[in-house]
Formats: sequence, C-alpha cells, structure tokens
Amino acid sequence: MVPPRSESGPDRVGSRSDLRTRRGTRILPDSQWFPAAMGEGLQSEAASRLAGQGQRRDLRVPASDPDSVEPGLREAVTIWYRVGRVLVRWAVASIVRSKFQGLEHLPQAGPCILVPNHQSVLDPLILQGGLPRAVDSMTKSTQFARGFFRWILPRFHAFPVRRYQVDPQSVRVLFRRLEEGRVVCVYPEGERSWDGRLQPFRRGTLRVLLRAGVPVIPVGIDGTFRVWPRWASRPRRGFTAYIRIGEPLSFGDLRNRQDREAALPHIERVLREALLDLSGESRRTREPLHGLDKEIQESGPEAH
Repeated sequence: MVPPRSESGPDRVGSRSDLRTRRGTRILPDSQWFPAAMGEGLQSEAASRLAGQGQRRDLRVPASDPDSVEPGLREAVTIWYRVGRVLVRWAVASIVRSKFQGLEHLPQAGPCILVPNHQSVLDPLILQGGLPRAVDSMTKSTQFARGFFRWILPRFHAFPVRRYQVDPQSVRVLFRRLEEGRVVCVYPEGERSWDGRLQPFRRGTLRVLLRAGVPVIPVGIDGTFRVWPRWASRPRRGFTAYIRIGEPLSFGDLRNRQDREAALPHIERVLREALLDLSGESRRTREPLHGLDKEIQESGPEAH
C-alpha cells in the first residue's frame, strides 16, 4: 500500500522535522513518500523499493551552481570530453554494436534537448560516444557522491539532479546550459526501465520541456535492454543497439504556468508516441516474444 503524501509539501521528501541527523549525515526515514522527480503524482517502482528498505544514508548531492563551475568546464568541447569520447566509444564497441539513424535531425548548432527512452546503463555512454555534438547529461545525483565519479562526471558535461523530489537548482543549470547553446540530454522516465518498456514520464520533466522553448529531439534506443538490463550484473555481448533520432518537436515557450499545465496531456501524448515508434516498442507489443527476448522477460528482476 502506498503511504499517504506528507502534508508538509507536495514536492518534498517529507518535512524537515522528519529528517534525522546522525553524525552529520542525513537519514531517510523508512516508509517515506518519494515524490516524482521535478513533479508530482507518480511513484516509481524503484522509489517503492527504496522506501521499503528501511533507513539508509542520503548520499544525494545538489547540482552545482553554474557560476561556481570551473571556467574550463563551460567550454563547448573540453579536452577531457574529446579524449573521453574516444575511450567511451571504444569501450562500448567492445560490448555492443551501435547503429545511429536520423543523425540529420540533430541540429548542427544551437540549443536543443535530447529526450531518449532509458533501457540500460549503456544509454548515456552510447549517446555521448556516438553523437557528433557534445552532450550535457542530467545525471542522478547519487553518482556524484563517489570520489572518482564526482571528479569525472563534470568533465563529461554531466550535472546532478535529485530524483524523487523537485530540484530547482538542477533546472537552473539546465536552462543556463541551453542559454550557452548546448545540447542537454534528459530522460523523461527518470530512471532505467525494469522490463524494457517505456515507463510513465515525470511531469516535472515535461514542464521543463514546455518552458525551455528550444527544439525537443526524441531519441529511441532499441536493444540495450537485451545487452545489459537494469537488474543484470554484467552485459551480454554480440548484439546490436539501434539509436533512432526523430524529427525535432516544438512546443513553444510557455511562460505562463496555467498554459504549461494545460499543455501537459498534449506533450505527454506526442512524446510517448514518438518514443514508442522510434524505440521499436510499438512494433514489439504487436508481436509475441520469442527467443532471447522471452528469456529476458521471464527471468526479470524478481529472479535475481
């Protein structure tokens, strides 16, 4: 049974008094409601699992202030990124073959937001290694809590976002990078899929797309779930992943909050239809599972 939402506020993880401190570390209480990232109304399966695992350290870190970032990291393409892309491309190629389709739909210059479905941990690596432009990725903040990743992720143009709650600072960083003419990647599902199918979108992410006023590029990723699903400890090799880039979508620049709320059903429907088509899911749902796909579906996270 889903616990009731806290009366302290719709967009917070409980109230301030609910958070206890132990040796300077914030502790998340058990059976706590986790609002959807940057929005309301949806509780993901991953959030439900976290809520049922008892107390644990909250290792999330806030997004960096754009004005405090090292100047060298603000450049469109850094030396670290260029070198890293070559290494990432080589590492991904040793695991899965990647084929890109529709690269002509990616603007050669100017700001835009990539909106892919999220099947595997390989997805951001494939996009950053294979796209011709540098990509700034909105990344879950827990990744920045570890020393090495805290150092390397900003050099791959990643910036943190706190999941399951509103993170205004992360949204400000996103808008700042768009103002600099960069490509920003946002996963509307907010997390990797558990079964390879497209999950519900975070409404806060849809609000950001409506407010940004830049081209929205849907990206369908097909095949990475077969290679390395979320619940697997290691990848399967010898498969091909297809990355299909759709035509840019334009939703205008809705600065009025009421207009954005009214437009949410429309953008959700249009974006979902585009990702279902580009990822091949609309075709797969019409065909019976067989072979490896059936084996993966039946083994699932419950079997691990």
